[in-house]
Amino acid sequence: METSMPEADVRQIKHLLNRLMLGLNDEYTENANINNQLKELGKKSGLNYDQFLQKASSETDKIDNTSLDLSNIELSDEDLTIYKLEAQKNMILSKLQKEEYLCSNYETILDKHKELINLINLNIKNKMRFDQDYSVLYKNLVNERIDQYQINLDFLDNLVHKSSQDYNRMLKSLRSKFENYVTEDEKGEDDEVHAHSSQEQPKQN
Repeated sequence: METSMPEADVRQIKHLLNRLMLGLNDEYTENANINNQLKELGKKSGLNYDQFLQKASSETDKIDNTSLDLSNIELSDEDLTIYKLEAQKNMILSKLQKEEYLCSNYETILDKHKELINLINLNIKNKMRFDQDYSVLYKNLVNERIDQYQINLDFLDNLVHKSSQDYNRMLKSLRSKFENYVTEDEKGEDDEVHAHSSQEQPKQN
């Protein structure tokens, strides 16, 4: 005795499958955008997206989603519709499993991408810290050099000032000696003139 599913149940299954197909269409559109973004991400991360997709496809091929051969089986129209709907459902489930597999690997790629971004950020922070430390060290070194130059300049200023004072003292001493010499010389000449005058006066008498 043949049994068939009530028509109301068939309509309900069709309605649910149609809603599922509509939802999958939206999901596939969104996944297409994600695929494009992931291809770009794969290029930047050095990943071969085509090989990755082939691997995912080989995994989903293991799922039995072949259509049923109903040529030798006598079924009512309702049962045939149900079998076709079941085949569509299995195909949709297979696609969903494929999407789940890809999504799980997408998360792995994204995690690796996040690790790469974190590593780059860490290197940038370390570079900034190194530049900051180097800047402080260089500034301290420059300040030390400037202080040393100032000390050397002060020393040279003192040396020049002392040399100038010594020169002035020596010049003053030479001038004093020269003036004394001139004074004594002039005094000697005056004495000779006076003596000569004294000798000439008796001769005149």
